[in-house]
Amino acid sequence: MFVVGELVWVRDGIFLHQINAGFGLVIQVEKIDLDESVMISWKVLLHGRLVEVDASHLKQLKWYNKHLLCLDGSQGRVT
Repeated sequence: MFVVGELVWVRDGIFLHQINAGFGLVIQVEKIDLDESVMISWKVLLHGRLVEVDASHLKQLKWYNKHLLCLDGSQGRVT
């Protein structure tokens, strides 16, 4: 869904009381395997702080991140 190095918009939310909305940079992706599913969270550099958020608080900005897309349109690093 999101890749490291991607510029994203971080939204306000119920669980993000101390965080203001703004542009952030995805720094790390954490995947935790559960019994029948996978939990994914992202660490984002936002306003000079590293915050951990889930997908419901992030908005992708594809118009800016075209350099992160493969030639077929899928997400991945172009080498």
